[in-house]
Amino acid sequence: MLFLRATPMYWTKDHDLLLIREVLAVDPYSQPMGSRERAKLWEEIARSLNSVSAPQFSVTVRSVRDRVNLVLIKKHKKKVSEENKASGITPDEPSEFESGMDEICEKAEAAERDQQGISEEKRASLEKEKKQAEDMRAKAL
Repeated sequence: MLFLRATPMYWTKDHDLLLIREVLAVDPYSQPMGSRERAKLWEEIARSLNSVSAPQFSVTVRSVRDRVNLVLIKKHKKKVSEENKASGITPDEPSEFESGMDEICEKAEAAERDQQGISEEKRASLEKEKKQAEDMRAKAL
């Protein structure tokens, strides 16, 4: 596991663009949430960014993951929502950053939906097993 004591780093647009490119290339959302495989992919992203010479990165796995999930995705969703609410304007052609963020948002949402679907299936399966066990107990008595 990658545990680096990072010095404070200020994120610029160049940093964010490289981060987005790396996330799209590695695609951590292809693995189940909370899995070791996903954690390894975030580690790979952090390691790759720290090896870049210009712009200089000094990031940890957590700072990279939080930057994407807690900052960039939320900002992007808010911006898209405001653009959709505004009437009578046509948004500019999306930049590489915006189109990358669109793709990351879609992948993150799809991964979340898949995770919820799996959770619901497990819950239904457990309820079915519980009901079968109760029926067996009732028959035994």
